[in-house]
Amino acid sequence: MRFTLLLLSAFLVPALRAQVSPVSVRVEQVAGHSASKGAHEQKRSLKVFTTNNSATDFSGLKVKYFYFGKDVKTGDVSVIEKGERGADVKARTTDMTETPAVTTKYTDDRSEKSGGKGGNNKGGSYKKVEGTGNKIIGHGVQVFAGDKLLAEFFSEPSLKAKAR
Repeated sequence: MRFTLLLLSAFLVPALRAQVSPVSVRVEQVAGHSASKGAHEQKRSLKVFTTNNSATDFSGLKVKYFYFGKDVKTGDVSVIEKGERGADVKARTTDMTETPAVTTKYTDDRSEKSGGKGGNNKGGSYKKVEGTGNKIIGHGVQVFAGDKLLAEFFSEPSLKAKAR
């Protein structure tokens, strides 16, 4: 009986090994930010470098990208922009794909003064004003050949669960 189990495991174990993809991906973020009186604007794009380490050309690859944002008011994380680009990567070369830029605007929580006399800051009261909008908090990229995932990168691993 033990011999039979040992023999079966010898045939099954190689089939359970993970496949190593000949395609890898590297992502560079191009970022911009501006702020004025508590209002912020973020601008992001991605440069996706897809490398083919095999002797075979890959054509018709799908490069899917995701931008993730966090709602300033609720703290909820969601996909704020996603898309897809095509790529062809010849054997042993790297192809660069750039995504369109995404822009978000948000304001932070703040206090605003109301009432009071003159410019001496005496009197009046302050009221809390909640922030609004979305902050960009991360990105993700997946490279597919048909329905087969070849490579992926997420700036934070927990964001992968939000990519749909």
